[in-house]
Amino acid sequence: MLEHRLELKLPRIAADTLVVRGEHDHVVPRYWAEEVTSLVPGGRLAEVPGRGHDTMVVAGRQVGELIERHARGEPAGSPVAMPEEPLKAARMGALRAAGWWARDYVYAGMRQLAVFGARREPAHWRTGESGKPEVVLLPGVYEHWSFVRPLGDALNAAGHRVVVVHGLGANRRPIVETSSRVERALGRVRVPDAGRVIVGHSKGGLIGKHLLLDGRAEALGIRGLVAVCTPFGGARRARLFSDPSIRALLPNDETIVMLGSAASVNSRIVSVFGTYDPHVPDGSVLDGATNVRVPVAGHFRVLGAHETTLAVLDGIGMLTSPPAD
Repeated sequence: MLEHRLELKLPRIAADTLVVRGEHDHVVPRYWAEEVTSLVPGGRLAEVPGRGHDTMVVAGRQVGELIERHARGEPAGSPVAMPEEPLKAARMGALRAAGWWARDYVYAGMRQLAVFGARREPAHWRTGESGKPEVVLLPGVYEHWSFVRPLGDALNAAGHRVVVVHGLGANRRPIVETSSRVERALGRVRVPDAGRVIVGHSKGGLIGKHLLLDGRAEALGIRGLVAVCTPFGGARRARLFSDPSIRALLPNDETIVMLGSAASVNSRIVSVFGTYDPHVPDGSVLDGATNVRVPVAGHFRVLGAHETTLAVLDGIGMLTSPPAD
């Protein structure tokens, strides 16, 4: 089955095709269903509200009604367009790019103000559904945990216990040192029954990948990483800064090169990114990982988008779902 080139077969289907998916299916994420639908000429995608991967079993009547409408030639679901280059970093003119830079920094400036009065994470973050993995939230460079609070709030509302590692400050220490600090902090508390998933923004994703190396993830119960706007190949625009904590993200930095060569853990990573990232112009696509592009531009603004929350939740579900029989 792994050798079956689905992307080559689907465009050759002559019949009108309906793809049906459960709204909360974490085995078949929304982006994958959209890509499959877009590859089929005349394909349409329909989602069954409130259902998961067991849609065919628990929502047979709804699925049957969709199939019946489709068979009668009536519209069922919606068409999905495939971008010409779905995962490549977007290129744009200087004026338009400057506009996105400005919007991104307005959002970042507002989020930086959240640090005032944010000594402890919200009390409700400490509770969640026992069957869902704990989320360890790692911010990017020059980001306090409060910077990523909107995403943390959304993940907690979805039933995940959310934890942060105190003592990281603005996350300016080297990646390896910070990874060791996070490892020690997580090692001091019991591993949750459902395990843990790292959710990291930008540099936080690099720290998360380092935690997956050398068998440490297993001891800590880390089941995978969902990285948002992470420069896995480095960020060449870091050369514009003199700050060592930012220049450490250059593509030729020793740690960036080391992490890039550690491809064996990439299958345990879901990389989420937007249509245009002014700080990571070469994109966040990671070979061997599950790469998900959301229809939002920016490096910081992406964090507050509902589409990003859905992609992160799908990623967590993919990393923690039992393998299909």
